[in-house]
Amino acid sequence: MVVWVTTGCITFRAWEVGRTYSIPLKLRNCGTGVLTATHSIENGNLGFGVPFSEPMVLPTGIEREIQVNFTPLQAVAVSTRLRITLQPLGESFLSSAA
Repeated sequence: MVVWVTTGCITFRAWEVGRTYSIPLKLRNCGTGVLTATHSIENGNLGFGVPFSEPMVLPTGIEREIQVNFTPLQAVAVSTRLRITLQPLGESFLSSAA
């Protein structure tokens, strides 16, 4: 089962190489059981990061905020996909661009 956790796209605008920018992303468990979240970022190290301890437990009815960070390595546009896996449900995808 795929669960969309947001509108599907996070865009970082007006950034400078070497600085770190953060955008909050909220995960909410609207189900009836406890979820466990893990994450990965596709396309290697393009300057994106999600600093949350894995696995993150998300009890029923609870919302947690995580930060999606971007530290540009070069003055070029990049994009990647953040994969959040919620067990026992499955995977959720979120595109990220700068």
